[in-house]
Amino acid sequence: MKVVADSGSTKTSWGCILDNGDVVRFTSKGYNPAYLSEEEMVTDMTAVFPSSLRREAVSEVYFYGAGILPLLEPLMGNVLRRVFPQVSTVVAKSDLIGACKALLGDGRGFIAILGTGMNTCVYDGEKVAHRVSSLGFILGDEGSGAYIGRNLLRGYLRKELSLDTCRRIKNFLQMTDDEIIRKVYKEPMPNRFCASLCKVIDEEAIQHDDICLLVRAAFEDFFRNVVSHYENYQEYVFNAVGSVACVFKDILRDGLQEKGMQIGIILRDPLDGLIDYYKKK
Repeated sequence: MKVVADSGSTKTSWGCILDNGDVVRFTSKGYNPAYLSEEEMVTDMTAVFPSSLRREAVSEVYFYGAGILPLLEPLMGNVLRRVFPQVSTVVAKSDLIGACKALLGDGRGFIAILGTGMNTCVYDGEKVAHRVSSLGFILGDEGSGAYIGRNLLRGYLRKELSLDTCRRIKNFLQMTDDEIIRKVYKEPMPNRFCASLCKVIDEEAIQHDDICLLVRAAFEDFFRNVVSHYENYQEYVFNAVGSVACVFKDILRDGLQEKGMQIGIILRDPLDGLIDYYKKK
């Protein structure tokens, strides 16, 4: 049995590829080695693994996650060997490498992550060949859910958005202006709070001029500040994973075409691509 996982700081999506080709999926909390100890991860992974499957039957594990820097790869590998005692192959790499494998397999090209956060790179089929830093939520993350949500909040608090959009945000948040400010500046994970605002942008809302222009502007910032810094970027096909890339695919495609870049594979969940890749291996 092969086990494939895509892990963020809050959630891990697992896929167990059985010998007959069937796939058993489940989710657990996120396992970021920058925040959790080896013992905490081993204990939780062991507890959440489906009781209908045998951990001893797992021969290969491919785990891609947030926070798995090269220095932490051995630690995560040790965690996985303890959870799956009979495993012969263990791969533990960053979520960026996971996105590359999900989108390109062993091929070369450009990939982007556009979800709560943003990341990009040029992949050479084995490793990241070049990467422009996202700079994170405070300094960058252009085009991400957190970036779009932050701009929505600013427009809402300054009353720059339409009455209908302001009503949508108010009904969604159920907070005073002071509570919103405290949520952003005083409480943990403000990027996730801001990204949650994207839920107000449904098929009806995206037709409103103020919302459409705001999303377009976020992607314009993304192209100008990140994508255009890749040499000869117009020669690449744009591939992406993440909810923002999927939900706003049409706007993204229009912006790419204006920049002379073609859109390629867009996946909401990298696990889908990872399962397809490892089924064929």
